Amino acid sequence: MTTLSGALPPEPADDAPFTERTLWELRKKTVAMAGTPGKTSATCEGGKVSEEPGATTGCTVTYEGQEVTWSIEFEKLTDDLNSYAITNAGQAVLTAKSVYGHFWKEYNGVSKHLRCDKVPDVEGVAYDQDTGHHCQYASTVDGEARWVDIPVSVGEHGVVFDNGRSPESF
Repeated sequence: MTTLSGALPPEPADDAPFTERTLWELRKKTVAMAGTPGKTSATCEGGKVSEEPGATTGCTVTYEGQEVTWSIEFEKLTDDLNSYAITNAGQAVLTAKSVYGHFWKEYNGVSKHLRCDKVPDVEGVAYDQDTGHHCQYASTVDGEARWVDIPVSVGEHGVVFDNGRSPESF
């Protein structure tokens, strides 16, 4: 079985340039979000992450043709210590394999009757927003059978169903 991190190139050594380590981390975050191994590449504005205090650098990871933009903000805490924050710039990757697999895994114990909308193999969607895709499970309430509708979104750890449950990818 291929792990998600196995889809990435080898992790750079601790003494590798900061930009190289950061791009690898962004690729890892993007694959985790997609929930399935895929081909990735990554670049930053100006070719590198600025380590100047107060600087923000935009970097883009391409996952199977879909672009996800990340922002790296650098701040200086003391003479010897710097800190940076990585934030998603509003884009996410949704994969059909992740939606179908995680829905089955999370809801198979709730109902044996599960279904989801047709989800494209790979789709760019808004980060942490309703994707417009839904999954359903069959439920019986007061003797009446019905489908319970679950909206699908994508967060940092991948697919999220409306109940806020998200798989841990790594």
